[in-house]
Amino acid sequence: MADLVTEIKRIVKEYIENEGMADVLYGTYTGAGVKLESKPVEVGLDMVDIPRHLQTIRGEISFTVTKDDTGSDGQKILSAEPEIESITVNRLPVTIQTGLSPGERVAVVQKRGGQRYAIIDRM
Repeated sequence: MADLVTEIKRIVKEYIENEGMADVLYGTYTGAGVKLESKPVEVGLDMVDIPRHLQTIRGEISFTVTKDDTGSDGQKILSAEPEIESITVNRLPVTIQTGLSPGERVAVVQKRGGQRYAIIDRM
């Protein structure tokens, strides 16, 4: 009977290991990848999914400001001598820096099978 229980435990253990359930891991974002605490080698960014809220976003912005526009403090935004009626900015490149910085600690999920990783949040 003990041999049967041991064999069942072995089969279940092997099944769970082969199933490759996701694991939560911790590491450091390096800019070129993620250095996981449990792995000797850095995982390159080609193997890591980063959610949009942790990425640097680049785009373009266009807007017009007139002499009558005011800011949230009630002050006029555009004031110059001689007076300017309006200023238009068209397709100005912008970078929104909400992304990860090298050296930040991150929580990472190792996807099924262990070939890909996904950063879930900064720590």
